[in-house]
Amino acid sequence: GGLEGGATRSTLFVMDGLGKKLTEVLGPHTNHWVLGMEETAARINDMIARSKVQIGVPDTLPYDIVGLNLSGCEEEKSNRLLAETLHRLYPAASLDYTIGSDTLGSLRTGLPNGGVVLISGTGSNALLINPDGRTYGCGGWGHMIGDEGSAYWLAHRACKYVFDELDGLKKAPAPITYVWPAMQQYFEVTDQQSMLPHLDANLNKCKFAMFAKELALGCDRGDPLCLELFREAGVTLAKHVVAV
Repeated sequence: GGLEGGATRSTLFVMDGLGKKLTEVLGPHTNHWVLGMEETAARINDMIARSKVQIGVPDTLPYDIVGLNLSGCEEEKSNRLLAETLHRLYPAASLDYTIGSDTLGSLRTGLPNGGVVLISGTGSNALLINPDGRTYGCGGWGHMIGDEGSAYWLAHRACKYVFDELDGLKKAPAPITYVWPAMQQYFEVTDQQSMLPHLDANLNKCKFAMFAKELALGCDRGDPLCLELFREAGVTLAKHVVAV
């Protein structure tokens, strides 16, 4: 089996020995830096267990191997800890695991001898692998310090433009006549104060990032601020590629 996990959702594919796809299972995000090791392992096991039901494999019969390409799995030490946690808590899930980052999985799928991959989802990350195996990365540090050009970054930047203009601190680069009402409708708020729970105590990173969809709709309607936000995202993502 193979599981690709981003910061919003995860997908498990199960293949037979000839590479034929047997089933596909969807699940929630599996970033251990956000969830902790045990909750991440529980989510992975749940997806594996559901896949076994779908293809008629007994729950007590482990898969031979499951490849995990997950958001946040860039460090060998924590990857080993995740594998150990899975073996300890769910010994019947799989006999073995190979674990790497979601960027690595994407790159290896299309370019087995090296190349560049740029991910812009809930977060953002870039990875370059040379044919000799040397790797260089840029980004992937999470929403508090990075994720430039991602869906979360777009949503946060849109909110910042709106708040700064409403405060009289700084004018947005284009009118907020679409973005501010879209924020109010999406987050079900009436003013800046009622936005605060969504930015602090009740912050749901995935839901917050999904506001980028409303910004994309604004682009379809020709809203100047939405178009500027996506232009800025394109520029900063291009800088990731230049960096690696």
